[in-house]
Amino acid sequence: MDLVPVFFKFIRIFKLCLYRNLLQSLIKKSIKIKIFCKNFNLWYNILTIDHWGDVVRFGARFILDKEPYFIPHDYRKHFLSLIKEAIKLSDIKLFEKFYGNNSKNRQKPFTFSVSFVSSDNQSEKGKIFLDSNKVTLHFSSFDPKVLINVYNGFVKLSKEKSLNYLGGSIQINRFFYKQRKLINSDRVTFKTLSPIVVRELKDKKGVGFIDCNHPDFKKNLFYNVKSIAKVFLDYDLKEDEFQIFDLRIKSKKVNIYGKEIANKGIFTVKAPVSILQLIYDAGIGAKRSQGFGMLEVIG
Repeated sequence: MDLVPVFFKFIRIFKLCLYRNLLQSLIKKSIKIKIFCKNFNLWYNILTIDHWGDVVRFGARFILDKEPYFIPHDYRKHFLSLIKEAIKLSDIKLFEKFYGNNSKNRQKPFTFSVSFVSSDNQSEKGKIFLDSNKVTLHFSSFDPKVLINVYNGFVKLSKEKSLNYLGGSIQINRFFYKQRKLINSDRVTFKTLSPIVVRELKDKKGVGFIDCNHPDFKKNLFYNVKSIAKVFLDYDLKEDEFQIFDLRIKSKKVNIYGKEIANKGIFTVKAPVSILQLIYDAGIGAKRSQGFGMLEVIG
Protein backbone atom coordinates (compact mmCIF):
# COMPACT_ATOMS: atom_id res chain seq x y z
CA MET A 1 0.00 0.00 0.00
CA ASP A 2 1.34 3.42 -0.99
CA LEU A 3 1.34 5.52 2.19
CA VAL A 4 2.32 8.84 0.57
CA PRO A 5 -1.17 9.79 -0.74
CA VAL A 6 -2.69 8.71 2.57
CA PHE A 7 -0.20 10.87 4.46
CA PHE A 8 -0.96 13.99 2.39
CA LYS A 9 -4.69 13.36 2.68
CA PHE A 10 -4.26 13.19 6.47
CA ILE A 11 -2.34 16.50 6.43
CA ARG A 12 -5.12 18.20 4.43
CA ILE A 13 -7.79 16.94 6.83
CA PHE A 14 -5.69 18.03 9.81
CA LYS A 15 -5.29 21.56 8.41
CA LEU A 16 -9.00 21.72 7.67
CA CYS A 17 -9.85 20.77 11.25
CA LEU A 18 -7.42 23.34 12.63
CA TYR A 19 -8.96 26.08 10.53
CA ARG A 20 -12.50 25.14 11.52
CA ASN A 21 -11.53 25.05 15.20
CA LEU A 22 -10.00 28.51 14.82
CA LEU A 23 -13.24 29.88 13.40
CA GLN A 24 -15.28 28.30 16.16
CA SER A 25 -12.96 29.72 18.82
CA LEU A 26 -13.39 33.19 17.31
CA ILE A 27 -17.15 32.92 17.29
CA LYS A 28 -17.40 30.87 20.52
CA LYS A 29 -21.07 30.18 20.00
CA SER A 30 -22.24 28.90 16.66
CA ILE A 31 -24.76 30.55 14.39
CA LYS A 32 -26.17 29.78 11.01
CA ILE A 33 -23.73 31.73 8.90
CA LYS A 34 -21.62 31.00 5.89
CA ILE A 35 -18.00 32.02 6.15
CA PHE A 36 -15.75 32.07 3.14
CA CYS A 37 -12.35 30.56 3.85
CA LYS A 38 -9.87 31.76 1.26
CA ASN A 39 -7.16 29.34 2.38
CA PHE A 40 -9.28 26.36 1.34
CA ASN A 41 -11.68 27.99 -1.13
CA LEU A 42 -14.59 26.38 0.74
CA TRP A 43 -17.82 27.44 2.44
CA TYR A 44 -18.45 26.50 6.07
CA ASN A 45 -21.89 26.30 7.62
CA ILE A 46 -21.69 26.90 11.38
CA LEU A 47 -24.49 25.32 13.42
CA THR A 48 -27.50 27.37 14.48
CA ILE A 49 -27.69 29.07 17.90
CA ASP A 50 -29.17 32.25 19.29
CA HIS A 51 -26.33 34.73 18.88
CA TRP A 52 -22.82 35.33 17.62
CA GLY A 53 -20.93 35.00 20.87
CA ASP A 54 -19.11 38.18 21.84
CA VAL A 55 -18.92 39.54 18.29
CA VAL A 56 -21.27 42.43 17.48
CA ARG A 57 -19.01 44.27 15.06
CA PHE A 58 -17.24 43.38 11.87
CA GLY A 59 -15.27 45.23 9.25
CA ALA A 60 -15.01 44.91 5.49
CA ARG A 61 -11.99 46.23 3.58
CA PHE A 62 -12.69 47.64 0.11
CA ILE A 63 -10.14 48.21 -2.64
CA LEU A 64 -10.57 51.01 -5.17
CA ASP A 65 -9.63 49.91 -8.68
CA LYS A 66 -8.34 53.04 -10.40
CA GLU A 67 -6.06 55.98 -9.68
CA PRO A 68 -6.37 58.73 -8.63
CA TYR A 69 -8.05 57.19 -5.62
CA PHE A 70 -11.08 59.09 -4.38
CA ILE A 71 -14.53 58.61 -2.88
CA PRO A 72 -17.55 60.92 -3.26
CA HIS A 73 -18.23 63.33 -0.40
CA ASP A 74 -21.55 61.54 0.19
CA TYR A 75 -19.83 58.15 0.56
CA ARG A 76 -22.18 57.25 3.43
CA LYS A 77 -25.03 56.98 0.92
CA HIS A 78 -23.01 54.51 -1.14
CA PHE A 79 -22.21 52.32 1.85
CA LEU A 80 -25.84 52.43 2.96
CA SER A 81 -26.78 51.17 -0.52
CA LEU A 82 -24.26 48.34 -0.08
CA ILE A 83 -25.74 47.44 3.31
CA LYS A 84 -29.25 47.42 1.83
CA GLU A 85 -28.07 45.14 -0.97
CA ALA A 86 -26.39 42.83 1.54
CA ILE A 87 -29.59 42.53 3.58
CA LYS A 88 -31.65 41.92 0.45
CA LEU A 89 -29.31 39.12 -0.65
CA SER A 90 -29.50 37.41 2.76
CA ASP A 91 -33.06 37.94 3.98
CA ILE A 92 -35.67 39.60 1.78
CA LYS A 93 -38.19 39.68 4.65
CA LEU A 94 -35.74 41.61 6.82
CA PHE A 95 -35.12 43.98 3.92
CA GLU A 96 -38.87 44.59 3.53
CA LYS A 97 -39.17 45.16 7.27
CA PHE A 98 -36.53 47.89 7.20
CA TYR A 99 -36.94 49.37 3.73
CA GLY A 100 -40.30 48.21 2.36
CA ASN A 101 -43.37 50.34 1.69
CA ASN A 102 -44.58 50.11 5.30
CA SER A 103 -41.23 50.80 6.95
CA LYS A 104 -41.23 54.61 7.08
CA ASN A 105 -39.41 55.99 10.15
CA ARG A 106 -38.75 52.49 11.50
CA GLN A 107 -35.85 52.48 13.97
CA LYS A 108 -33.00 50.24 12.83
CA PRO A 109 -30.72 48.46 15.31
CA PHE A 110 -27.41 49.22 13.62
CA THR A 111 -24.86 51.86 12.85
CA PHE A 112 -21.70 52.08 10.77
CA SER A 113 -18.64 54.19 10.13
CA VAL A 114 -16.14 54.41 7.29
CA SER A 115 -12.39 54.93 7.66
CA PHE A 116 -9.80 55.99 5.07
CA VAL A 117 -6.67 58.12 4.76
CA SER A 118 -7.42 61.35 2.93
CA SER A 119 -4.92 63.24 0.80
CA ASP A 120 -4.23 66.97 0.73
CA ASN A 121 -2.49 66.82 -2.65
CA GLN A 122 -5.64 67.07 -4.76
CA SER A 123 -9.01 68.73 -4.40
CA GLU A 124 -12.18 68.73 -6.44
CA LYS A 125 -15.71 69.62 -5.45
CA GLY A 126 -17.71 66.57 -4.45
CA LYS A 127 -14.67 64.28 -4.09
CA ILE A 128 -12.40 63.20 -1.24
CA PHE A 129 -9.00 62.14 -2.56
CA LEU A 130 -7.14 59.37 -0.73
CA ASP A 131 -3.53 58.44 -0.03
CA SER A 132 -4.24 54.75 -0.68
CA ASN A 133 -6.77 52.55 -2.42
CA LYS A 134 -8.16 51.11 0.84
CA VAL A 135 -11.49 52.06 2.43
CA THR A 136 -12.89 50.21 5.45
CA LEU A 137 -16.49 49.82 6.55
CA HIS A 138 -17.08 49.21 10.29
CA PHE A 139 -20.50 47.75 11.11
CA SER A 140 -22.17 47.31 14.51
CA SER A 141 -25.61 46.06 15.51
CA PHE A 142 -27.64 45.50 18.66
CA ASP A 143 -29.50 42.68 16.88
CA PRO A 144 -27.44 39.53 16.10
CA LYS A 145 -29.84 38.57 13.29
CA VAL A 146 -29.15 41.85 11.51
CA LEU A 147 -25.40 41.48 12.02
CA ILE A 148 -25.46 37.95 10.61
CA ASN A 149 -27.52 38.86 7.56
CA VAL A 150 -25.45 41.93 6.71
CA TYR A 151 -22.25 39.90 7.06
CA ASN A 152 -23.62 37.04 4.94
CA GLY A 153 -24.71 39.52 2.29
CA PHE A 154 -21.27 41.09 2.14
CA VAL A 155 -19.70 37.64 1.82
CA LYS A 156 -21.91 37.04 -1.22
CA LEU A 157 -21.00 40.45 -2.63
CA SER A 158 -17.30 39.65 -2.14
CA LYS A 159 -17.61 36.92 -4.78
CA GLU A 160 -18.13 39.63 -7.40
CA LYS A 161 -14.93 40.71 -9.14
CA SER A 162 -16.03 44.33 -9.05
CA LEU A 163 -18.89 46.38 -7.60
CA ASN A 164 -20.05 49.69 -9.04
CA TYR A 165 -20.10 51.91 -5.97
CA LEU A 166 -18.26 54.98 -4.68
CA GLY A 167 -18.17 56.50 -8.15
CA GLY A 168 -16.21 53.64 -9.72
CA SER A 169 -15.32 49.97 -9.37
CA ILE A 170 -14.46 48.47 -5.99
CA GLN A 171 -13.72 45.02 -4.60
CA ILE A 172 -14.17 43.55 -1.13
CA ASN A 173 -10.69 42.51 -0.09
CA ARG A 174 -11.09 41.04 3.41
CA PHE A 175 -13.25 40.78 6.54
CA PHE A 176 -12.35 41.06 10.20
CA TYR A 177 -14.19 40.77 13.50
CA LYS A 178 -14.14 42.91 16.60
CA GLN A 179 -14.95 41.51 20.01
CA ARG A 180 -17.86 43.09 21.80
CA LYS A 181 -17.05 45.29 24.78
CA LEU A 182 -19.36 44.33 27.61
CA ILE A 183 -20.15 47.41 29.65
CA ASN A 184 -20.37 46.79 33.39
CA SER A 185 -20.25 50.35 34.73
CA ASP A 186 -22.93 53.04 34.78
CA ARG A 187 -20.43 55.65 33.61
CA VAL A 188 -18.54 55.33 30.32
CA THR A 189 -16.42 57.65 28.18
CA PHE A 190 -17.07 57.34 24.46
CA LYS A 191 -15.26 58.53 21.35
CA THR A 192 -17.18 59.07 18.12
CA LEU A 193 -16.18 56.81 15.22
CA SER A 194 -18.74 58.58 13.05
CA PRO A 195 -20.25 61.98 13.86
CA ILE A 196 -23.33 62.36 16.05
CA VAL A 197 -26.31 64.12 14.51
CA VAL A 198 -28.83 65.71 16.89
CA ARG A 199 -32.17 67.00 15.68
CA GLU A 200 -33.68 70.33 16.58
CA LEU A 201 -37.16 69.64 17.92
CA LYS A 202 -40.32 71.69 17.64
CA ASP A 203 -43.53 70.21 19.05
CA LYS A 204 -41.61 66.91 19.35
CA LYS A 205 -40.86 66.89 15.61
CA GLY A 206 -37.47 67.28 13.96
CA VAL A 207 -37.11 70.61 12.15
CA GLY A 208 -33.37 70.63 11.51
CA PHE A 209 -30.12 69.90 13.33
CA ILE A 210 -28.15 71.50 16.16
CA ASP A 211 -24.50 71.67 17.18
CA CYS A 212 -22.90 70.84 20.51
CA ASN A 213 -23.13 74.46 21.71
CA HIS A 214 -26.90 74.60 21.37
CA PRO A 215 -28.65 74.78 24.78
CA ASP A 216 -30.87 71.81 23.85
CA PHE A 217 -28.06 69.55 22.59
CA LYS A 218 -27.94 67.24 25.62
CA LYS A 219 -31.70 67.24 26.14
CA ASN A 220 -32.46 66.36 22.52
CA LEU A 221 -29.82 63.66 22.55
CA PHE A 222 -31.58 62.22 25.60
CA TYR A 223 -34.88 62.14 23.68
CA ASN A 224 -33.19 60.13 20.94
CA VAL A 225 -31.79 57.60 23.42
CA LYS A 226 -35.15 57.42 25.19
CA SER A 227 -36.78 56.56 21.86
CA ILE A 228 -34.42 53.72 20.93
CA ALA A 229 -34.48 52.38 24.50
CA LYS A 230 -38.25 52.05 24.24
CA VAL A 231 -38.08 50.36 20.82
CA PHE A 232 -35.23 47.92 21.44
CA LEU A 233 -35.33 47.36 25.21
CA ASP A 234 -38.92 48.28 26.07
CA TYR A 235 -37.34 50.54 28.69
CA ASP A 236 -38.88 53.87 29.69
CA LEU A 237 -35.75 55.94 30.24
CA LYS A 238 -36.16 58.89 32.61
CA GLU A 239 -34.31 62.16 32.10
CA ASP A 240 -32.57 61.95 35.48
CA GLU A 241 -31.18 58.52 34.49
CA PHE A 242 -29.23 59.91 31.54
CA GLN A 243 -26.50 62.49 32.05
CA ILE A 244 -23.73 63.71 29.73
CA PHE A 245 -20.46 65.03 31.18
CA ASP A 246 -17.12 66.27 29.93
CA LEU A 247 -18.29 67.20 26.45
CA ARG A 248 -15.22 67.63 24.23
CA ILE A 249 -16.88 67.85 20.83
CA LYS A 250 -16.40 69.92 17.70
CA SER A 251 -19.21 70.60 15.26
CA LYS A 252 -19.12 70.95 11.49
CA LYS A 253 -21.84 71.45 8.90
CA VAL A 254 -22.14 68.70 6.33
CA ASN A 255 -24.68 68.06 3.60
CA ILE A 256 -25.00 64.33 3.09
CA TYR A 257 -28.73 63.70 3.38
CA GLY A 258 -29.93 67.23 4.17
CA LYS A 259 -27.80 69.91 5.87
CA GLU A 260 -26.72 67.81 8.85
CA ILE A 261 -24.43 69.12 11.58
CA ALA A 262 -21.76 66.57 12.44
CA ASN A 263 -20.57 66.47 16.06
CA LYS A 264 -17.29 64.61 16.65
CA GLY A 265 -15.21 64.10 19.77
CA ILE A 266 -15.23 62.61 23.26
CA PHE A 267 -17.90 62.66 25.95
CA THR A 268 -18.92 60.77 29.08
CA VAL A 269 -22.37 59.32 29.76
CA LYS A 270 -23.86 58.20 33.06
CA ALA A 271 -26.84 55.88 32.53
CA PRO A 272 -28.09 52.35 33.28
CA VAL A 273 -25.69 49.70 31.98
CA SER A 274 -28.26 48.36 29.50
CA ILE A 275 -28.63 51.83 27.96
CA LEU A 276 -24.88 52.31 27.65
CA GLN A 277 -24.59 48.90 26.00
CA LEU A 278 -27.38 49.80 23.59
CA ILE A 279 -25.80 53.04 22.38
CA TYR A 280 -22.43 51.28 22.03
CA ASP A 281 -23.99 48.50 19.93
CA ALA A 282 -26.54 50.49 17.90
CA GLY A 283 -25.18 54.04 17.97
CA ILE A 284 -26.56 57.33 19.26
CA GLY A 285 -28.33 60.31 17.74
CA ALA A 286 -30.28 60.70 14.51
CA LYS A 287 -29.48 58.87 11.25
CA ARG A 288 -27.56 56.07 13.02
CA SER A 289 -28.31 53.57 10.26
CA GLN A 290 -27.13 56.09 7.65
CA GLY A 291 -23.55 56.24 8.90
CA PHE A 292 -23.73 58.50 11.95
CA GLY A 293 -23.44 58.02 15.71
CA MET A 294 -21.09 55.03 15.95
CA LEU A 295 -19.14 55.01 19.23
CA GLU A 296 -16.05 53.42 20.74
CA VAL A 297 -15.47 52.91 24.47
CA ILE A 298 -12.26 54.59 25.65
CA GLY A 299 -12.79 54.76 29.41
